Amino acid sequence: MNNRDHNWNRILTKFDRKCAICGETNVNILQIDHKDPNTKKFEVKSRLTSSWIKLSEEVDKCQLLCKPCHDEKTRTTDKKAIQRKREEFIVEEDTFLPLFNRVNRQITIKTNKKDGKAWMKLLKYRSKITGHSVDDLIYKDQVVVEALTYISFYERMRKGVFPDKEFQEEFLCDIEEIVDRMKKETPNAYDELYKNLNDHDDYFFGDKNNESSKEKKKEKPFTKLVDEIIEKDFKINYLCDSFVDEALKIYDVIYGDVRFE
Repeated sequence: MNNRDHNWNRILTKFDRKCAICGETNVNILQIDHKDPNTKKFEVKSRLTSSWIKLSEEVDKCQLLCKPCHDEKTRTTDKKAIQRKREEFIVEEDTFLPLFNRVNRQITIKTNKKDGKAWMKLLKYRSKITGHSVDDLIYKDQVVVEALTYISFYERMRKGVFPDKEFQEEFLCDIEEIVDRMKKETPNAYDELYKNLNDHDDYFFGDKNNESSKEKKKEKPFTKLVDEIIEKDFKINYLCDSFVDEALKIYDVIYGDVRFE
């Protein structure tokens, strides 16, 4: 038995050789499916010749479905998530390094996609304006998104409007400690982020069907917007670009044992 067949047989055995939805046991029509498409790093079936060690973590995110159930899930439940995944041009991947007892996070800009290429173009333009390297800005932008999320969660918890009460009970103290440290150790960056909470909350908690969401659909393509910014030499001020060094310090507050590359 070759490696491909061996790994496929292990997957079949792991998931009891049946469809997780309808119970179909005809292995000829069983397919591997990511339960949550958002967690997908690669297509398992296309890498069955790899070692099991390289496959096992991805397989753990999956289930077996028969072709009819898989097709139905793709058309309905997973449709929006799959579309978002296709449009995604910034990818993060965490790898635990046991020798150093820390997590290494790799951030990749997919420049083979139109929006990814435009984003890299904008990063280079911002680099000229701020005097900071593209890598610093990529790293800073990542930290800023995480910081905004912590501040937003904390404010909603404090006001009693956070939707997940179980999550709030478990993590409120940790989130409050991180936000307090941001206020004390990175006050300028914190103030700018706090002033921009509304835009963040509209994206994560807002009504996706409201009028403002409909208006956004009429906006120019991202690639054209980037071209206009650069051609007209707009002095854009992306979140915390005026406080890059301070914003980078938020890294130690939030991540601790995570390192970027």
